[in-house]
Amino acid sequence: MYNQSARPQVQYTLDTLSNMLYRLMESQPFSEITVTALCRAAGVGRRSYYHNCDTAEDLVIYQIRKKVREISVRWTSGAKTRRSSTGCSLNTGLPSRISCG
Repeated sequence: MYNQSARPQVQYTLDTLSNMLYRLMESQPFSEITVTALCRAAGVGRRSYYHNCDTAEDLVIYQIRKKVREISVRWTSGAKTRRSSTGCSLNTGLPSRISCG
């Protein structure tokens, strides 16, 4: 699991590592990218890497969750509640709540 702290330094390190991971994946398979190569390319120490995540897969999960949060924020801005065709309303604030009635 990756470090879920909201501290800017943690977010910067996770962003740096995950962005570099994606750049490295453009030229080599994910399974061949080592922690040493990732840290060297990102300019991040191995100690910082292991302090912030357990595996490279954690960096992929981090990026996916970050993108989902960004999309959710954009989707919810300007609309508090959307009503579906079933008559259920979805409170689009985080955390999401669904109510029917």
